[in-house]
Amino acid sequence: MYRRPVCVKCSRDMLPKTNDVTLVDVYQKVETGLWLGDLWHCPECGVEVIIGFGTQVPPRDAGFRSLIAEAQRRGVCYYSDVEKG
Repeated sequence: MYRRPVCVKCSRDMLPKTNDVTLVDVYQKVETGLWLGDLWHCPECGVEVIIGFGTQVPPRDAGFRSLIAEAQRRGVCYYSDVEKG
């Protein structure tokens, strides 16, 4: 059974905002991987999270750069600084 994420601050169920967003892992200013996931938000306070990740796309994949470019064009490209954890 699936349970929606809950906003810890507001105790509200979060809602899906955008499916198929792109999260790019960055380590020492180098793009090290790409994940597709879903953007959810809290209807009360507006906090957003990306969850529901599928398979990672490694940088050596032929479509890596084009997936990032397409996500940027659609306004759904986000970055994670792996060093900050």
